[in-house]
Amino acid sequence: MQTRFTTAFKLTTPIALAPMALATGGALSATCARAGALGLLGGGYGELSWLQTEHSLAIQHLQEDEDALARLGCGFIHGNWTRIRAHWTGCLISHTSPLH
Repeated sequence: MQTRFTTAFKLTTPIALAPMALATGGALSATCARAGALGLLGGGYGELSWLQTEHSLAIQHLQEDEDALARLGCGFIHGNWTRIRAHWTGCLISHTSPLH
């Protein structure tokens, strides 16, 4: 099914995994991304150690599948963005992963 959503994120399945804080981890996000959906880690409150662990797990599951890896993402609760923005913005500007 082709929609603006599937086209924008290069999905083969028009589904986005809800990024639930501390519940939507690396294995589930990777499985969804591999199935063609948007696999979003539950970044929620920005617990860096949890995100590092789960992001690494997702990468391990997807390291041989570049298409699925492109469908992996992370969702944050907007109200917490102010608290964690400096760390993540610095990583985006320097083109490095904020999780490694």
